[in-house]
Amino acid sequence: MKKWIGIFLILMLALTGCKGKETAVEPEAPTLATLEEMKATAEAYVGDLTAGNYKAAYTSYAHDEAMQKAVNAEVYQQIMEDLYKSVGEPGEVLGTAEWEAQGYQIVQIAIGFVNKPFGINVVFNEFGEIAGLNYSDVAKLPDDTEEPTATAQTISDTISVGPYELEGQLMFPMEASEETQVPLVILVHGSGATDKDETIGPNKPFLDLAEGLAAQGIATLRYDKRTLAHAESFIENYEFTVWEETIEDVLAAIEIAKVDPQVDENQIFVLGHSLGGYLIPKMMVHTNEVAGWIFMAASNQPLQGMIVDQYTYLAELDGETSQDEADQIAQIAAIAEQVNNPEKLDPKSPILGAYPAYWIDLNAYRPLEEVKFYTTPKLFLQGERDYQVPVAQFEGWKESIGAAHAEFVLFDQLNHLMMPGEGDPNPGEYQLPNHVDERVIDAIEEFVTRVK
Repeated sequence: MKKWIGIFLILMLALTGCKGKETAVEPEAPTLATLEEMKATAEAYVGDLTAGNYKAAYTSYAHDEAMQKAVNAEVYQQIMEDLYKSVGEPGEVLGTAEWEAQGYQIVQIAIGFVNKPFGINVVFNEFGEIAGLNYSDVAKLPDDTEEPTATAQTISDTISVGPYELEGQLMFPMEASEETQVPLVILVHGSGATDKDETIGPNKPFLDLAEGLAAQGIATLRYDKRTLAHAESFIENYEFTVWEETIEDVLAAIEIAKVDPQVDENQIFVLGHSLGGYLIPKMMVHTNEVAGWIFMAASNQPLQGMIVDQYTYLAELDGETSQDEADQIAQIAAIAEQVNNPEKLDPKSPILGAYPAYWIDLNAYRPLEEVKFYTTPKLFLQGERDYQVPVAQFEGWKESIGAAHAEFVLFDQLNHLMMPGEGDPNPGEYQLPNHVDERVIDAIEEFVTRVK
């Protein structure tokens, strides 16, 4: 059975079975559950867990198939005892909070443990079956009455690229005006079909950056990615590359920023996250109107190889690799090997989410070499706990460019979203409410100010 990975592990599909003698409830014909039903279940279920009624926690509540295989009364006991070692014995229930993450409903029961308040998060599928269990700091509760401080004004805008209109938002600090122009940072997404906030689970890293920078006198422009807003434009578009996916829209965003009367046109910056950072040297070819480039958790290795590395990392998190996991890694590696030679593939058959033309274009790309051709100021930001783009790639940028020609900042405790955490990094923590670390926002502000 997979080991318990700190307090961030989500017991879901990645877990293999440890079967007990008990039998969990299996509804014959599940129906959609309401939020109120899920909250009531969460309260009773957590009540049993904290009371030590571990058998009841397993047998009295419907678990989905993966959870049935992943837990039993003994596993629940071990999980709770491990938790108590960190936060102490449980006290009274402080309240509840709920949010959605990747199609699941999460209900948090906040408890006043001896050492500190802490949240037990129960993950439900649409039928109200328990699909996961994890822990986190207490989310904002409904009775919190703190009034938000007005630090930014927002203006909705639409970015037009040919026939495409991407919904975007400009966020300005309150002092911005035609008389008081401000710097602006364009936020460029990572891979996947993501919205303007780069939403993943309950987290919105780009919104965090926008609000944090506005509070420090810097405007931002963010927008929905074309693969989200116009996914249909990529269907049977056998020639699409990262130009259509990302670069063309970045250039359009630069043009919008240039003509906005509240923006200092000489102080336009581009921040690329993950894939967005990987593509910055490709963007540099097309514009000399960017004052500085910010590489945030930016990769520099072929994507197909990184996919294999990530699968391998996750399989080895528990210190062992099962035969099923080894077989899956071998399958992914075989597909990645085909991507290494896309010219031999059917140009109309997608592989790893794109047609061969996409991979032909990227296979010819050498970011570590191409970035050295440009002298525009650069800032590299990296989280020490990033398993998707590990620190070795950050060091690769530094070795290629040289510390004398760019700024490099490595943050301890931060993951791929530049959010803090503890223990072995894993995808489960992306489903816990969190925020971009203030140190990241401060580093961006200091870079923008220096470039001024």
